[in-house]
Amino acid sequence: MAKLNKKYYGIALYYKTSNNELIFGETKKQASNNKFLCHVNDKHLETCTFVAKHYKLLNQGEMCLEIPEFPGKYVLHLTNDKIIDQDGTRYTWDIVTKLI
Repeated sequence: MAKLNKKYYGIALYYKTSNNELIFGETKKQASNNKFLCHVNDKHLETCTFVAKHYKLLNQGEMCLEIPEFPGKYVLHLTNDKIIDQDGTRYTWDIVTKLI
């Protein structure tokens, strides 16, 4: 289950819409453990599931965040001072700051 610290609400994420279009969205509010309300296309809020997988593999309603400078690595947990990717690798604060 992917987790996103509320400090990072508003960062751009890949999101797959109900008509399977891949767009950028941004988190606005947490709806449940791994679900967020996302502002999509500057028009409306949708409930998104935060997952740690490649954006080309997203299912409808899922969102993901690629780790800067590490192609193919996606955020599983984003906390105040670290990122953990889908393989369990930890990244330091300097990488986290490149997300915002």
